[in-house]
Amino acid sequence: MNRKVVIDASVSASWFLQDEFNQKADELLKEVIHGRIDLFQPLLWKYEIVNVLRTAILQKRIARDKAMLAVSTINSIRVEYIVPGNEDMINLMRIADENSLTAYDASYLHTAEMKTGELFTSDKDLLKLKNKYPFIRKIDEFTVKYN
Repeated sequence: MNRKVVIDASVSASWFLQDEFNQKADELLKEVIHGRIDLFQPLLWKYEIVNVLRTAILQKRIARDKAMLAVSTINSIRVEYIVPGNEDMINLMRIADENSLTAYDASYLHTAEMKTGELFTSDKDLLKLKNKYPFIRKIDEFTVKYN
């Protein structure tokens, strides 16, 4: 059985933005590509990474052609996208409200909770909740695990 992982846009941005490169995030991507990690994501993730890349183009942190290649790369990664139903939306609202999170951050937390997976992030608002949700991990804590 593969390891179940959710990442937020802070982790995936480091795959493409040289000034945010993170060795552990790169190792996680390699594990996903080799099929040793099952990546679950809220559908929001696709929009967030496009927004991160578009902003980086405007800030001259990445060239337009490299950003387009990054979007193609995201689309080629094996990911199971989670589209929330009515009950999921209620749970998402509860999680956001109880933890003073944006709905965006709450969607990653909710997805990890639903899939009984680990959530890797570098987002400070999510990391503040590590004691309450032990499956939240700072991306620097990622280690390769083999069965």
